[in-house]
Amino acid sequence: MAGGRALKKRQKPSRKESHQRELTHTQSSTNGNQKAKKQKIVSVVHDGQHILIHQHGPDAPPIVIGTEDPLLPSVLYPLTEEDFFQNVWKKKAYVSKPSPGTGTERLSDLISNHMSDLDLDTLLRTTASEAIFVWMRPLEAIVHSVQKEASPLAEEMRRIDSFELSGEQAVDSAKICYGSGASLYFRSSPELSDILVPELTGELGINFSGFYANGDAKGEIEVFMSRKGHVTDWHFDFMENFTFQLKGSKKWKIKKSGISHPLRGATSHYKNVDTLEQQLKTHHIQDPNFSMKFSEDDYEEVILTEGCFFYHPAGIWHRVECGEDSISINVSLIASSLSDIVSEGVRHLIGIDFRNFRQAKEKLRSLLPQLIEDLSTMQAEDFLPNSLWRPRHKSYDFADLDVDHLDLDTKVAQIHEESSFKRNPIAVLVPLSQIEEEEEEEEDSARYTLHVNFGNEELASAVEVKMTFPVQICSLVDWLRVQRKTFTFSQLLQFARDEEKRNRQSMEDAEGVVTNLLKLLTFNGYIQHQMEL
Repeated sequence: MAGGRALKKRQKPSRKESHQRELTHTQSSTNGNQKAKKQKIVSVVHDGQHILIHQHGPDAPPIVIGTEDPLLPSVLYPLTEEDFFQNVWKKKAYVSKPSPGTGTERLSDLISNHMSDLDLDTLLRTTASEAIFVWMRPLEAIVHSVQKEASPLAEEMRRIDSFELSGEQAVDSAKICYGSGASLYFRSSPELSDILVPELTGELGINFSGFYANGDAKGEIEVFMSRKGHVTDWHFDFMENFTFQLKGSKKWKIKKSGISHPLRGATSHYKNVDTLEQQLKTHHIQDPNFSMKFSEDDYEEVILTEGCFFYHPAGIWHRVECGEDSISINVSLIASSLSDIVSEGVRHLIGIDFRNFRQAKEKLRSLLPQLIEDLSTMQAEDFLPNSLWRPRHKSYDFADLDVDHLDLDTKVAQIHEESSFKRNPIAVLVPLSQIEEEEEEEEDSARYTLHVNFGNEELASAVEVKMTFPVQICSLVDWLRVQRKTFTFSQLLQFARDEEKRNRQSMEDAEGVVTNLLKLLTFNGYIQHQMEL
């Protein structure tokens, strides 16, 4: 198939015919005193069951990363963000394909400034990978002799053998392998990943769960230096994938799997039986009829040429064939699943209680109703505080708190006299005075750390924020720290005024202090506003 032909498809006769339409853009150009002329740029759109393909002209905006301008509109062009999220995101694959002759022009920033003009030696020496993966193809004569056989031995001989290279000689060895016809796989430079991964996760709306508790991104950028004849057999991933074809071409076959939110991939070409069984059991939760052995009919096919952008969602079957030498990168994005977020929170509520089998069952019988009751009183914000959104504030000094700058008035429900609040059962405020050495001089402030949802195996907090409070209001913070019952704004304000009398020290604008304290702790997930319950 020539590069200008965007799609082939194999399908059952009964399937609804895909349709095509033309989007017409106009651009004006002037030449001296000549009248402006309109140039028609046709964008053919194929809207199939498994894949949507747009073709753009030379008017397509360049893809430039690391600027203040939004990245997604130029990446998706000519598809709009609204159409992408409504009709494509997590539903089907999408290709933005340059018209013939356009090539990689709009990827020049990525190639020149972030991919070292595709220089193999530089890419290998700047990789974030600890090891370089190599795929060696078997001798063509052997492949030819067994290509029509169906025996297990023939299938084994057709497989591409892979191995890893690490250590001081890894780069030189990888270059030798590549020169001998092997395909390479490794991660991009950390500099590129540190820019592109957060940029995409932010604009896609998944950056709140796209990072580990220590701040490291869960996503990565994979570099594929693929040789002619390299084939990756049918499989699907559990990541959201954004591929940029930088050199050469690849044929992709695409088909939906019916698994919309996979916890694991499906890699039937792997030899590890334990891995395959783990994959199968997770997919059978969503679809009891799921099978690794599926009909290859009814797939759709597209050739990615130089300059193509390709989105393929988690859970979509794909097979990749290289008709020529190819270089591409794939931005692989991972976000925490709701099952991870909720299950980690539930561990807080249950606690750790080792018993023998009989005692464990008895304990569980009494615990489950209580757990259901506790969960029924929780809100989504207990698990997903607004402060999870990045960029995050790692610390606050209450004395210098700028409510307007933080935009807390729009991020937190309006607080009034009868507003009621409840402490998040999976959040704690830890006074650092318990672990810091006491100073000889009396401090005029005290520090606390807020932790939210740390029920994972590493006990790493989803939210971890340092907070500094003037000593005059530390009694309010400590009152909130041990509070277990629902309380009202008026109760906390009355406590503040009682403290003023007890200490014979007036608190400037007690009502404002209480309001801002509640806003700060609500925004960061320590307490939740009960107004809507």
